[in-house]
Amino acid sequence: MNEKPVYIYMESNISPFEKTGKAGFVMEYVTDSKLRPTLSKILDIHNMTAQQADIYMLTVALSHIVKPCKLIICPDKWWLEKGFSQRKDWEAAGYADDKGNEIKDALAWQMLFALLDKHEVTILPDQNHEYRSWLKNEVKKTA
Repeated sequence: MNEKPVYIYMESNISPFEKTGKAGFVMEYVTDSKLRPTLSKILDIHNMTAQQADIYMLTVALSHIVKPCKLIICPDKWWLEKGFSQRKDWEAAGYADDKGNEIKDALAWQMLFALLDKHEVTILPDQNHEYRSWLKNEVKKTA
């Protein structure tokens, strides 16, 4: 596993009441030199909740990582961290809630977890970072 971390910074403008907006990420690879290669994407989101957009955005970001690494994910909201903390309970219950109903977006969560399993993952929600202002401005722009 690569000892240098890859950071994924995430931001969206989708409110809990809307299903349209923009979401973006900056992925930064830490190297020994002062050079810090980055990749950024801003995605137009349609017919997705904010949670679905975050799962989708993280899946897109992960598709660019080909080797296992230390991954530090910095979403702008807390629900990804909550989902990660509930993973073992969801798996034990067959991705069902306390009443036996399938949890929302169960398949998307399972796919995301499968992509993350090869990495050492840390989630740090709502962090200030050097890309935050740029990301916020980019997701505010209209399509």
